[in-house]
Amino acid sequence: MRNSSLIKWMLLAFIIFCGNPSTAVSTLHFIVFADTDDPSIGESVLKTYVYLTSDLQATLSKYSGLKVVAKPFYGPDCNVANLDKTVNELNVGPNDAVLFYFVGHGWNRRLSTYPSMIFGNANTERVNLEQSSRDLEEVYKKLRAKNPRFSLVVADACNGDRMDEPQVTSTRKVLVMKPVTPNPSSLVKLFNNFRGGMIMSSSQRNTFSYSDPKGGWMSLSFQSAMGEMYSTNYTGEVSWAKFADRVKEKTMAEAQKNDTEQEPQYSIKDIYPVIGSATLATTQRSVSSSEPGKTSLSKEPCKSVTNYVNETALSGIREDLPMLIEIYEKIDSDNAVEYAETFSLFYKNQKAFYDNLGQAVFYQVDGVPQHCKPSLQTVTGWVGSNAKEVNQRYAIIQKYASQPNRLVQQARNDLPTIIQRLEEILKELDR
Repeated sequence: MRNSSLIKWMLLAFIIFCGNPSTAVSTLHFIVFADTDDPSIGESVLKTYVYLTSDLQATLSKYSGLKVVAKPFYGPDCNVANLDKTVNELNVGPNDAVLFYFVGHGWNRRLSTYPSMIFGNANTERVNLEQSSRDLEEVYKKLRAKNPRFSLVVADACNGDRMDEPQVTSTRKVLVMKPVTPNPSSLVKLFNNFRGGMIMSSSQRNTFSYSDPKGGWMSLSFQSAMGEMYSTNYTGEVSWAKFADRVKEKTMAEAQKNDTEQEPQYSIKDIYPVIGSATLATTQRSVSSSEPGKTSLSKEPCKSVTNYVNETALSGIREDLPMLIEIYEKIDSDNAVEYAETFSLFYKNQKAFYDNLGQAVFYQVDGVPQHCKPSLQTVTGWVGSNAKEVNQRYAIIQKYASQPNRLVQQARNDLPTIIQRLEEILKELDR
């Protein structure tokens, strides 16, 4: 009888223990994509890959309090097919964390201030880059949509409008990484005690990200700042905001030592402590009030159209206008060949942007409440018409790019309307 009672109590304890989600070990999904095969930066990328998948992964596995499930991709496995499959099939628990890190080439499609990552084949024609590229911000959104407790999405990649990549430098003084004794409580706090998400890239839009044989400058700063924050010698604030600031400071300082500039960018999306924070209760209430089926949603006021304007796309238009105006004012039979080459390069680089201009200038339309969509479509409809006309006239000019003298006539005919339509878009939306 006593043995029977003991067995029952043991079974009950087992059920309680296993059924209590607070006792379950949560997972850190650690996803790394590194273009180690690239002929220009492969060596540098490999150094960052080794740090992430060896040093950092081992440290997090040992001290973070999370079960680390690594998904590393390098060499030929660093491709869009593996990225899409990994992100789409990722199964995330409500208390899990996700760390995504890309290191390789990048460019900006003018759809976001953050770069588009190139997964191999970086030296292909710009028109083909669309197929081998994915936007960092889109990856961030897809991962956040899986509702992890916390997510950190990082890219060490150039963020320029063109595919002009900087040379790998070997003149920079090596950033010495001193051995660090980890403080487990700091790693537990970083990866267990925060909710929300952060996206980070190594450089601002239209600027380079630099590297040397030791690694990417931002990645080295990331490594240094991470080691600094979880070190037993660290006495400052342990937070993702402080960490991001240190990465930015260190990268800018290293660039300045080499007489150049590089400034990482980041956005902290509603990160707040899990325990002991009034913000937690407030945020939880705001989330629950927006659940499907709540009547408050149907009464939500519609936002102004300016809330949906993509400032990055407008910046792209502003950058193009001076060149278009110059071509119109200066092109003639004497310099037709030169301007034909200029326009052809411009059109090849920016065709994808202008093909989707009507959508590109509004980057959050998918998030518009259903009852607000008709009015927004009415207000923004004229942008689609302008964009369509611009694209059609671009195509007509490009048609004669191989016939410079004919291109002169076509450019003189069509550029004034293109310029006018783009100026109209800026006038109405650039406020």
